[in-house]
Amino acid sequence: MAEEFGDVIVAPASGAGSCAVSVIRLSGAGSARLVSLLCEGGCDEGHDQASGRRDRFLRLAWLRHPSSGRRLDQAMVVTFAAGASFTGEESAEIFCHGGPVIVDSIVRACLDLGARHAGPGDFTRRALASGRIDLVQAEAVSLLSGSESDAATDVGLEALAGRPSEQVSALSERLLDILAEYDASMDFDSSDGVYVDLSPLPAMLSEVAATMDSWLESARAVRPAVTGFRVVLAGPPNVGKSTLFNAIAGSDRAIVHERPGTTRDVITERLVLSGVGCLLFDTAGIRNSDDDIEAEGVNRAFSAAASADLLLHVVDCAGNSPALPKLLSVTVSGAASHALVLARADLCARPPEIAAPGIPVFVVSARTGQGIPELTAFISDQARKAVASASTVSAVVSGERQVQAVAMAQDSVRKAVEAGMSSAPAEVTASLVRMAVQSLGEVTGASITDQVLDRIFSRFCIGK
Repeated sequence: MAEEFGDVIVAPASGAGSCAVSVIRLSGAGSARLVSLLCEGGCDEGHDQASGRRDRFLRLAWLRHPSSGRRLDQAMVVTFAAGASFTGEESAEIFCHGGPVIVDSIVRACLDLGARHAGPGDFTRRALASGRIDLVQAEAVSLLSGSESDAATDVGLEALAGRPSEQVSALSERLLDILAEYDASMDFDSSDGVYVDLSPLPAMLSEVAATMDSWLESARAVRPAVTGFRVVLAGPPNVGKSTLFNAIAGSDRAIVHERPGTTRDVITERLVLSGVGCLLFDTAGIRNSDDDIEAEGVNRAFSAAASADLLLHVVDCAGNSPALPKLLSVTVSGAASHALVLARADLCARPPEIAAPGIPVFVVSARTGQGIPELTAFISDQARKAVASASTVSAVVSGERQVQAVAMAQDSVRKAVEAGMSSAPAEVTASLVRMAVQSLGEVTGASITDQVLDRIFSRFCIGK
């Protein structure tokens, strides 16, 4: 992995646009020498005799283009020796004036000297490759960069400090101890005079599964703060879901047509309501269909509804609600909260009476605006409560990737419990425990493919 990162990368590490000070980051063997070539008279003033240069010491210097000699800026420059930087490599940082032209000219000068422009997450990926951080901490960097609430910041800082990784590693070690017992039972037979008692192991595995269950519950509780409060519109076809979606989102994101079944997939829009980040989902109309594509859209609609923080059951104010009972029964145990929305109020003289005990009811018309402010205020209130609740939760895992890995590990452990209690061969149970260890390894990055890493870091900002 170290040979793969043998070149110097460079990118602005601060935000785009004009600002007082910008930071340009370099990493890779030769970073200090490259920056020195930019400095007028070199950047080694004040160096000590032992090291040849003074790392982690800010120096004021005029920067010039190495070829043209043109002055670029007066800046503060600092270098880091390998092993003493964020990436674990030899690194340098330039603190320059924040004009976009100045930043761009310094970056281009670095490129002219042989550096390459860093891609999304390249610096954090190098920190991961050098062992400075694990994958949970790497994802915490991205979370902190885009944090929109105190709760999200707390989750990110906790992960960056390493406590969640320690808990995941500890549980993985516990599974390895159990696996060792199963492996030992296969290494000996009755003729060896050695007996390995496997009877306590299913109970131990059940405890592991319970721990994972608590992790998943905590992850669900903090999710609104970490990834956004999920609001899902679901209901029969042609009842005004897409029109309502556009009205709440404030844009024509979803196609609206009088023909039923226009929406075939889940459409997502990110918006901020009263300072809280929300994800609004429009889904395919729920009905039985012989069309394979529409049927898949319906399946995705149920999946989105079951994972909602707030599920809005949308029905036609005129009474077109054949799917409501099924929708309520399937999703009531999934979504955290619910509301019933009677849409197209402008088309009916009097709203029908629908029995939905314990569920708020809103009568709305996207065309006239009736009820939209009240519904939006309700969504905002639910989002604020969810984020406030998240601030009281300590999460071990967060984010969809980590949650999926733990869920897979838990599934393997539960199957191992069943296998152990049904006196299945030790090889079967051991294989399931081994799969659980593999899945937990994906959380911290102990076992993960380069393709998955590429997908993770592609979501990072340039300069992170």
